[in-house]
Amino acid sequence: MEGVADLHIATNMEDLKHLAQPKCLGKNTKAIEKVFRNLYNEILKENIDQEKCYIYCYRFLFSFQTMCQFGDRKFYNTMYLSEVTKVNEKLQELEQALKKRYAIEAFRENKKRAIKDKSMEIVKPDILNKEERLFDAEFISVKQLFNTIQDDANILIIDIRPEEEYSESKVKFEKAINIPENLLVPGLSANVLGHKLMGDTQKIWEKRDSFDALVFVDWNSSPDNFTSSKLMYLKESIVEWDCLKQYKQHPVIINGGFKEFLDSYPGSVTNVHVNFIRNNEDIDELLELDSISYPEPDQNISIMPLKQFTIEELEESTKIEESAAEEYQDNCDVQVEDTPAVTTSEIETKPVSPKGGGASLDKQIDTFKEETIEDIKNTIEKERMRLLLEARNLKNKRIRSDTKENVFEDNNKGDRPREEIKRIPPPIRRDIKPKKDEFTFGGWCGLVNIKNTCYMNTILQCLKCIPIVSSLMHSNYNKFITRHPPQIINEFGTAIQALCDGTESNRKVFRPSAFYDTVCKLDQIYKKGNHEDCMEFFLFLFNRLNDDCSYDIKTKRVMIEREKAWYSQLQGRTSLWVDLFYHQFRCTKICQSCHLKADSYETDNTLMLPVPYRPGLTMVHLRDLINEYQEDNQILDYKCSKCQNLGVVNTKEVVVAPEILVIVLKRYYQDEYQESRKNNVCVDFDFNFTFGNNSYTLYSVAEHRGTMEHGHYFAHGILNDSIWVELNDERTSRYNGDWDNIRGSVCAFFYCKNKG
Repeated sequence: MEGVADLHIATNMEDLKHLAQPKCLGKNTKAIEKVFRNLYNEILKENIDQEKCYIYCYRFLFSFQTMCQFGDRKFYNTMYLSEVTKVNEKLQELEQALKKRYAIEAFRENKKRAIKDKSMEIVKPDILNKEERLFDAEFISVKQLFNTIQDDANILIIDIRPEEEYSESKVKFEKAINIPENLLVPGLSANVLGHKLMGDTQKIWEKRDSFDALVFVDWNSSPDNFTSSKLMYLKESIVEWDCLKQYKQHPVIINGGFKEFLDSYPGSVTNVHVNFIRNNEDIDELLELDSISYPEPDQNISIMPLKQFTIEELEESTKIEESAAEEYQDNCDVQVEDTPAVTTSEIETKPVSPKGGGASLDKQIDTFKEETIEDIKNTIEKERMRLLLEARNLKNKRIRSDTKENVFEDNNKGDRPREEIKRIPPPIRRDIKPKKDEFTFGGWCGLVNIKNTCYMNTILQCLKCIPIVSSLMHSNYNKFITRHPPQIINEFGTAIQALCDGTESNRKVFRPSAFYDTVCKLDQIYKKGNHEDCMEFFLFLFNRLNDDCSYDIKTKRVMIEREKAWYSQLQGRTSLWVDLFYHQFRCTKICQSCHLKADSYETDNTLMLPVPYRPGLTMVHLRDLINEYQEDNQILDYKCSKCQNLGVVNTKEVVVAPEILVIVLKRYYQDEYQESRKNNVCVDFDFNFTFGNNSYTLYSVAEHRGTMEHGHYFAHGILNDSIWVELNDERTSRYNGDWDNIRGSVCAFFYCKNKG
């Protein structure tokens, strides 16, 4: 299959699912969350090996369920709703693709086997009956092995750990040999393997069929990881490629490996004081595949544009539309009659691309990557003119219909022939010329709390204070919609338009009933009227708005890591909301010994920052939290893949800056009873600061007062670029500047990138 790796881990979905099931992760939610994040990074990077990606996705969801079981389910749902949804969709997609590939591969193998059976002259001897076997199962417990050793049974233990690890500590048993895993490769016969062995090990190997059973051991073998381990190659060398030997039963494997035996029976090993550090064991225990590296972009490599629009281009789009409409209405005359009219039926039957992508929009997107900014503006202007022309033709069509009825009446009287209908020019109606709708931002409008919906009101108020969001919702945002019918953007647009109304002397109140009803239809949890998290609602709203406007990303044949991470995170879809809110970090792991560098990427629409908690701490600064998130830090339990030394430092760098930077504060800690408590440490902040190489200005903040289970959300936002206003449900009031009060309750910041 072109563009994907060959199947190499399993032969059917049942085996792959069995393989993907991880071992118990314990109850340490912090450790599980670390594995969870690492798995997500691996999923973003893996676009070639479908089997490997399936295992990562399966374990990612298992880790999430484990975190929710032993930790704060509501918090984890808030933080990782978007990631879990996308991984779940990815898992289903991979399962369908792999089922088809396994079926095709099984057909090919059966055909090959049929041809091989016809020419087979050597028949492999039968294995003894089940009653005569020493072990009944393929995997045996460490207790079974211990009891067998105590009985001095006629077994041969074959340990495939590296030679240095085997020499340092091994099972106390006379009939044991070491075959290092570096000697084991796919398709290796037992006879050829014997030629690679030395001394006594080779002699014992030659007598391998004289034992009642062969017992395989590695570091942590189990049914979960056996299929992709080196033990599988060793087993195949005996079961599949050793026809001249007659065994009493198939080899068996120690469940849990030497590690489990060491922990259970320390007195039965030669050295109990060992601690073998494994490189990222929680993630890579099933997979020993070489990672695929891609070159970093240089002057000779074209970089796929990750974003299609900037704030400047979106703002320019609305300006072009308004000016084009006015100019067109001033210059239009009866010559428009020569242009073929577009009928309503033609508009309604336009083909729609899969997943709601508009055909005309997709065509426009395909050319974005080759066009300059000026070309984009020209294209947008032409598109606006085309839409205006369609609207004018529709109006003329209606006028013709009215005129046609009058002509029919006249024809009945014999005053005028019907053939002249087409030559009747439409009248010029200057009296109905549309006036330009001037958008003036007031913003002194509150929101009715419908059913404990302060969390919803807070997010709407924070977004309405962002100029580009309010401008887009007052322009023709329909041109960005690709889902038909859309889920929520129309109701969202109506709410934002209403919230931009009102002045300080004439304040308004709006009841967002249609918006709330739509939210409840999309997710029944909001219908219950519980105390919901406002940032969880923001992520919910963002995903639905993004779905309404998303379209396929046009990719290159070969993508660099940065592009792969962006593409994978977004599942191959983008929208204007992605262009506005998403950012990307480059995470570089640098070995302090051999200086090997390995890059990975974090792509998200919010920046989650934990607020530290300790007795006596009263205030931290937002800038320090960001610096701490980005600063170099040493990963203590990570081994360099090249030199195998510890001492790897991780650095973070902003490579894609968002137009709107949403910073979420994780205000919680666990008390001595492991209960989640709210962290009320004050967070100082700047109204202007630098993120990456760009300057940002604060436009709104979301705040919460209360506990983890109960409380109230409200917002503070800036109106008309100068006045800070408290936006608390129905109440809107000028804020006097008691910022200390905000620092203790703020839970999210909404910054916008400055122009230039």
